[in-house]
Amino acid sequence: MRFIDRKSGIDTTRIIAYLELQPDRRGFVRWEELAPREDPVTSANPMEKAYYADLGSPLNDTKMIKDIERDFIDYIYTSVSITLPFNPKLKITATPDMTEEDFIQKCSEAAQEGQDEESEKLRDKYEAKLKRVQDKMEKEGRELSEDQADHSARKLEEMATAAENILGLFTGSRSSRRVSTSMTKRRMTSTARADVQESLDAIEEYKEDLLEIAEELQDELEEIKDHWDEMATEIDEKVITPYKKDIHIDLFGLGWVPYWRIVLDGEESEIRAFK
Repeated sequence: MRFIDRKSGIDTTRIIAYLELQPDRRGFVRWEELAPREDPVTSANPMEKAYYADLGSPLNDTKMIKDIERDFIDYIYTSVSITLPFNPKLKITATPDMTEEDFIQKCSEAAQEGQDEESEKLRDKYEAKLKRVQDKMEKEGRELSEDQADHSARKLEEMATAAENILGLFTGSRSSRRVSTSMTKRRMTSTARADVQESLDAIEEYKEDLLEIAEELQDELEEIKDHWDEMATEIDEKVITPYKKDIHIDLFGLGWVPYWRIVLDGEESEIRAFK
C-alpha cells in the first residue's frame, strides 16, 4: 500500500500480509480478526517427498477465490490506514519513521522560529516608538542646556544689577530707573529658572514613557512566547488511508501448512512442523 498526503509531504509504503489458516467453506473471511504480518511466511520450494492434502471448498472454486481477493482489497481500502502525530497549529505531520521525541523536537523548533519572527516584528514596531520618545528627550535636553545657560547668564546680570544698586546707595546716585531694571532682571531670571524646571519635568516624563514602552514590549513578548509554547504542545493525530489505485497485491493464493506425519506405537498422527 502506498500512503500519500501531499499537504503534509507524506509518501510512504507499507507491506502487510494476512494468513487465514481455516477458511470458511462459504468463502467468507473475517479480515479484521486476523493479525496482520509484515510479510507472509511462504516458500515456493516444498520439502522433498511431501504429500499434499486435498483442496476442499472454497479452495477448489476459482471464482470464489477471486471474490475473496477482491474482498481483501476492499477491506484494505476501507479499514487499513496509518496514524501519525499531527500538529494542526504548526501544520506539521510526523513521518512514519519519526519517534515521538523527534516529532516534539521538530514542533519545538518550528514554534521557536515562529516566536523569533513575530518577536522581531514586534521589536521593530516598538523600536520606532522608542525612537520618537528618545528624539523628543534629546531635543528637550538640548533646550535644557540652553535654558540653563540662559538662567546662569540672567543670574549674573541680576547680581550685577543688584550690586550696582547697592553701590548707588553709597554714592547717592539711586534712581527709579535703576530699581526698575533690577526688577526686570529678576523677572527674567525667574522666567529662565521656570524654563529650566519645565525642561527637567519634560525629560522626567519622557523617561517614564520609555519605561512604560519597555514594560509593554516585555509583556507582549511574554504573550508571544506563551502563544507559541502552547502551539508547540498541541498534538493531534492524522489518519492517512490509501487510494484504491495505490493498493497492489504481490501475492494472493493458496498454501499448504507443513506437518510431520509420524507413526508411533503403530498409530499414525500429524504434528505441525512450525509453531
